[in-house]
Amino acid sequence: MRFFIFLFAFVFSIITPGGGGLSNTTATEKEALRNIQKRWRITTWETLLSIDPCDRLKPWRRDGENAWINCSCDPNDNCSIIELSLGTNRFSGGIPSTVGSLTLLEQLYIDSSGLSGPLPIDLANMTSLKTLKLGDLSGADSNLSFLENMKSLFTLSLRNCQVADEIPPFLANFSNLTYLFLGNNALSDLFPSEVLTENKNLTTVDVSFNNISGSLSSSDLREELSMNYIGTSMNKQSDSQPFLKCIEMESSPCTSNNRSAVGSFSVNCGGKELSFSGIDFFSDTTPLGMADFYISSNHRWAVSSSQSFISKPNGSNFIVNTDEPMPKLYQTARISTRSLRYYVVGLQNGTYKVELLFAEIVMDDTPSWTGLGRRIFNIYIQNQLVEQDFNIIAEAKGSKTPYNKTYKITVANNILDIHLLWSGRGTCCIPAEGTYGPLVSAINVTGEDHSTPSPTSSSHNERRAGIIVGIAAGCAAAVIILSSIVYLWWKRIDLDHIQVRTNTAKQS
Repeated sequence: MRFFIFLFAFVFSIITPGGGGLSNTTATEKEALRNIQKRWRITTWETLLSIDPCDRLKPWRRDGENAWINCSCDPNDNCSIIELSLGTNRFSGGIPSTVGSLTLLEQLYIDSSGLSGPLPIDLANMTSLKTLKLGDLSGADSNLSFLENMKSLFTLSLRNCQVADEIPPFLANFSNLTYLFLGNNALSDLFPSEVLTENKNLTTVDVSFNNISGSLSSSDLREELSMNYIGTSMNKQSDSQPFLKCIEMESSPCTSNNRSAVGSFSVNCGGKELSFSGIDFFSDTTPLGMADFYISSNHRWAVSSSQSFISKPNGSNFIVNTDEPMPKLYQTARISTRSLRYYVVGLQNGTYKVELLFAEIVMDDTPSWTGLGRRIFNIYIQNQLVEQDFNIIAEAKGSKTPYNKTYKITVANNILDIHLLWSGRGTCCIPAEGTYGPLVSAINVTGEDHSTPSPTSSSHNERRAGIIVGIAAGCAAAVIILSSIVYLWWKRIDLDHIQVRTNTAKQS
């Protein structure tokens, strides 16, 4: 009896208002989604031609799909689309202007999907947006004028969108704006300091690698603000400006405050200073914020970090460690959910061996669901792609397993640039939300004319020691066996001699 009551309740919940498949989305929103489906041939959206997009039982509603939506419905099932995610896909072409018809949309994600610009001006109609994340566009330049009336924005991320414009001062009036990411664009002119001084809720700003300038005071760069302006002309009067100018201009020679050039460099990413395999590794334990950089006290190197996952803003989350029994150099690592970049300034020009040390200490490779995670990222050295879709566990044949990768590169301007970049591949949420993006344990750089040894893991040393011990034991055994054969052969000859003499004596 209880079964039939449950079955009736379930069926009733589906066919009554607010229960399931009888949603009523506006014709304008339906048409906008159908245009998107046709433009990019999204297979899970094919039934949008006949079924309401806010139907709770359809695949495009599932959180975690590469193309999904979320709706808000009143008790009578009159629905509006409030969230649209099209990130991490392999689309082509531009963003259709009909996206701007989704005027009640609160969250829009379109990044790492192979799209091109410019950004459609129709986006200006989406004044209800709280989160706007667009990224990795190619093609024509865009400007930021469409943002002017989006005053509800909490997160604005337009990374690598070919934006050729000034940073608009009207962003200072966006009182809810907390996260601002505008890195890797073609922004120019002065940075409007009022964006920082007037907007007290702003905690994270990334304007790195833009042609902008300006001087920020200590009051502008308040303690709770994380700001990455590496690769720009900002703060020219700071002690770090010579180092920053080296990176911005990539000019030669660039030997870090006229110090003599060096021929090697090693850093323990996320860990303390230590000596390993005869190599001294610098410490790299400074916590970095959501968009931040650190320049070493000797102005020889820097690390720049930008995140895309904002649910864990504490910088300590971007350094990870483990107590697993493995070489100490591999027990710590720096991670990022977007971009992790190391610069070495003041290297002698010439050919170098760049060795990147890895061990996946966050994800598992167990048979359970926790072993399904995949950390995939790209590696660039001197702005050249050297690894695409790099997977530490796949290369090392397991997690918690040291793995070193070596590259031969040329330094021509005294600067080495190592860039680890997440490009939207792999999983995002196994074993926990935000588990993706680059990870590196250490970096070792050696000039060809230097004889510094390469770091080796203990497992490698143990295997080598085992081989040596095995060879030694084999040789010792061979010597013993050979000696025994010689000894027995000699004894046999001796016995034969005795026997002959005895027989001869009897005959006499």
